Amino acid sequence: MFEGNFLKECLICGGRGDGGDGITLRGGFICGYCERKLVNTGCDGLLYHFYVNGLKKIWRCTVA
Repeated sequence: MFEGNFLKECLICGGRGDGGDGITLRGGFICGYCERKLVNTGCDGLLYHFYVNGLKKIWRCTVA
């Protein structure tokens, strides 16, 4: 996703988005890939804690 002339960095994977796809929550950006993986990962999935820790970063964002 673009912010001015710069791509926003995904809080979960650190990537720069995939074609502007993704969401912004409380000023933090989650790319479309991570958004899809997050929605489809069950609490017993291998990457569950990885995504939970990424979401915790949203609450640390100063822009709301």
